[in-house]
Amino acid sequence: AWSALTRSEVAAGSLAALVFALGLVVVYLVLSAQYGSYIDPLVILMTVPLAILGALLFLVLNQQVNNVYAQVGLVTVVGGLGGTLLGGWLADRWQHRFKNPYLATSALTMFPASILALAALNVPNVNLSILLVGAAQVCMWCYNGPVNTLIVNSTSPWLRARAFSLSILSIHLLGDAISPPIIGAISDATGNLTLAVCLVPVALLAGSLTWTWGWRRL
Repeated sequence: AWSALTRSEVAAGSLAALVFALGLVVVYLVLSAQYGSYIDPLVILMTVPLAILGALLFLVLNQQVNNVYAQVGLVTVVGGLGGTLLGGWLADRWQHRFKNPYLATSALTMFPASILALAALNVPNVNLSILLVGAAQVCMWCYNGPVNTLIVNSTSPWLRARAFSLSILSIHLLGDAISPPIIGAISDATGNLTLAVCLVPVALLAGSLTWTWGWRRL
């Protein structure tokens, strides 16, 4: 039997599955627009169910209930894929509309990500929170394709491998590696985990402002 917060987490699983399905639809539509085909995207999307199958198998083998934490993880997978593809598509579409379209794409998508993340932390409904997290994930990851394109365009061929390695290292070192202890320290100091997690939308907003500065100045 489940009680209190745990009951809400388990009940939210069905909505997260819907968010996951909607995410796949968004990814399919973006890929169809990029490739001009309704068949080719299906081949690419076959990798997603295989990845999800591995994650679900791990949960089953460890007898873990498929609660909101697992569901948010699955939504993150689709959000990362969808955001990366959407960001690349937007950057190509905005080539003749903005100066530095790759930086513009990163700035204009990171800002709504910060708003959506803040909303997800403050809505009382768990189901709505998961929907907002999914949308924030898509917007947040829109920077990925444009930034990788900038790395390719601005580095010599013999330096690209090191440039990508440094980029990936920086993303993890300054992101998921240090954020848990920082958020944990703030939570311990204030006794308020929600307040501590609000550092996430603040960091996203800082990223948006940084991209905006680069877009307008470089």
